[in-house]
Amino acid sequence: MAGAGPQVDLPKLLKLIGHRIRQLRGKRQVSTLAASVGMSPTYWNDVERAAKNVTIGKLLLFAIALEVELKDLFEFPPAVLAKVVPEAHLADLLKQVKQSDPRLYRVMLETNFVLASLLWTKKPR
Repeated sequence: MAGAGPQVDLPKLLKLIGHRIRQLRGKRQVSTLAASVGMSPTYWNDVERAAKNVTIGKLLLFAIALEVELKDLFEFPPAVLAKVVPEAHLADLLKQVKQSDPRLYRVMLETNFVLASLLWTKKPR
């Protein structure tokens, strides 16, 4: 399996991220939070409904508006995470990243496998 990346189910991941943002927002108004970071309420709602793809830069704005760390947007229960990135791929991915990119390996350990796996595009050396 060398060189093969994990099979990430992007639509499921976007749905999980949207649900997590909605969960962190609680009862706060979308319009107020979106305005606090110069984002349109429509875009915010689209991300919560998984109707839009979202960049890392935009996720950072969500985290700022929600007053959480970026990693908090990716805190999924292990059973849910396994539906997005199969467990067999996670172990292989971690091993490959540890060998080729120690900095990203630390990020993976500190945050979440899904975020780091989406950012990692290098093939193992």
